[in-house]
Amino acid sequence: MAVSDESPVLHIMSCGWDYSDWLGAFYPDDLPDDWRLTFYANEFPGVLVPETDWLEADSAELAAWAADVEEGFRFYLEITQADNFDACQQRASDLGELIGGIILVNGTSLPGLLNYPVYQAVYAGETFGNEVPAAVILASHALGDLKSQRDLLQRLVANAPPGRNSPLFVQGDPPSIEAIRNLHQLAQLLGLA
Repeated sequence: MAVSDESPVLHIMSCGWDYSDWLGAFYPDDLPDDWRLTFYANEFPGVLVPETDWLEADSAELAAWAADVEEGFRFYLEITQADNFDACQQRASDLGELIGGIILVNGTSLPGLLNYPVYQAVYAGETFGNEVPAAVILASHALGDLKSQRDLLQRLVANAPPGRNSPLFVQGDPPSIEAIRNLHQLAQLLGLA
């Protein structure tokens, strides 16, 4: 199954990138902390930035994030509380074209429209809604076997609007780099990435 120009492209990424537990397993042991994002961005197309992380980031830090990644990399901002809508608008604006989308978590709804793609987070076992495109968030330990992973990847792409990316984020403490890589390889083999 080849991806056509209008077919959604599946992007498999991590929830966050700044994990000390990835030292040795993903990041070289001697990699400076402030190089982690650049290293991560060389392998993955984007990242889900937890709400607490982007809320704490000021404009200078956001500019540093933008400078640390290549043009095609995308940041997805998690929003769990409508109270943070204005802050989300500002951070998304600060990151500009590097925003891949806003991810609504825990049934959050936005009080207005954004100039950025908006996705509703769904978790393993939940059904995809039709109102807002889905962004799937999976726990590293709950990925299941290859058949269930294949079925999930195919359903995610089938439910995405034409021409719009389908984000899939792997979470954990920390997320499993091996799981992210394996899902990406499976998506490539299926012609979904």
